[in-house]
Amino acid sequence: MDFSALCCNISNFSSIFISLVSEQPRILEKHFHDLQKKYGAVVAVDLVNTHGGEGRLYERYARSIEPILSEDIRFIHFDFHRICGHIHFERLSQLYDQLEDYLKKHRCVPKRYEMML
Repeated sequence: MDFSALCCNISNFSSIFISLVSEQPRILEKHFHDLQKKYGAVVAVDLVNTHGGEGRLYERYARSIEPILSEDIRFIHFDFHRICGHIHFERLSQLYDQLEDYLKKHRCVPKRYEMML
């Protein structure tokens, strides 16, 4: 699959601020519900390593997002470095395989791939 046809709109990023740990679950939930209101279904794809500092970040984020996951808010981990390394970008098809049903259901497929549905 040619992923260059997909794009993200990052023009609406908010300023970064520090919050109390006790407030973070509420902030995360509000963030994803705001995204859901604006865009509909949301899928967060985590591309970090499962080892070291990135692994700890992945574990904490996965635990934090778990309570708000639903049919329309989904989280997928894909260890990009382990699976693709520095040269095996064709293995991104494994990520697409994980996302395919979700993308079809929510009609998030670039026009040039609609004929394959």
